[in-house]
Amino acid sequence: MIQVLLVTLCLAVFPYQGSSIILESGNVNDYEVVYPRKVTPLPKGAVQPKNPCCDAATCKLTPGAQCAEGLCCDQCKFIKAGKICRRARGDNPDYRCTGQSGDCPRKHFYA
Repeated sequence: MIQVLLVTLCLAVFPYQGSSIILESGNVNDYEVVYPRKVTPLPKGAVQPKNPCCDAATCKLTPGAQCAEGLCCDQCKFIKAGKICRRARGDNPDYRCTGQSGDCPRKHFYA
């Protein structure tokens, strides 16, 4: 009886625990409790906005594309090495594109 009560209480407090659920704001949150009525599904047959760098049917880059998104990706091509993609902040230096990826290098933390 107590176990049933605990399960019922748990479900009442945390009815749906989702992983990688898109919220109304469009943000993906791996750990937040999400209630289905707050999630707006895409209409039937709807697709994400077209990205000219991606082939939605194959989920691969289009011919000639090097990247599809990121701070170091412009018009499906890697931005040249050296362009600042994240300005210095605090004790972190400027981060610059490498010319090898569409992503800005990750922040490094030193102990």
